[in-house]
Amino acid sequence: SLFDVIVKFITDNNLNDRDIHELSKRHISLFLNSLTISTVTRNNYRRFIVSLIEQMVTDGILTHNFASSIPKLAEKPTKNKPFTKDQLIAIKNYLTANDPYLYKYISFIMYAILRPIEINRIKIKDINIEQNIINLTTKTEVYATVLIIDKLMAVINSMEIDFSKKEYHLFTKFEHPFFWETDVEKSKADYFSERFKKVKIALELGKEYGLYSFK
Repeated sequence: SLFDVIVKFITDNNLNDRDIHELSKRHISLFLNSLTISTVTRNNYRRFIVSLIEQMVTDGILTHNFASSIPKLAEKPTKNKPFTKDQLIAIKNYLTANDPYLYKYISFIMYAILRPIEINRIKIKDINIEQNIINLTTKTEVYATVLIIDKLMAVINSMEIDFSKKEYHLFTKFEHPFFWETDVEKSKADYFSERFKKVKIALELGKEYGLYSFK
């Protein structure tokens, strides 16, 4: 714990018998610089110490909060952090039991390396089972093709697309192929992102994870 780390630093540096009024900004800086931890954790430690000293100022023990002038280190935000193997297994088990449709959607990210917005554009007519390819339309109306590997083909076969009209979108909010037009294209990706948030809550996954983490 942070308390144990602080006590060890105080003991190792012969500060345990010093008066609290001898505590200085330099001591706090030396402590923080001695830590071999991530930038985020280091900043969390700093925040705790600043709060602790601020309370001592409020209680009249110290006259000012000298730790507050110690700068935070710049944190590089982590976004769409890749899942570990164990996390992927846990997600698959959860989705299989609670949201199998979302798992099919995610399969197109994992097995075709597609972005959510690209998946949402796929129509039944874009899927060529005979040639094992999916035709994609980009924002500039340029066509691209994606190979359908065996694992993805199994997902496609489970969606019974033979019974759907060619102009239907493959994935929709209706849980099956259908017409799905929106005023803002991104809203479709947001819809599936919101569904995935329930998975993150259930499995206690942090904000650094998202649908792009499957790529």
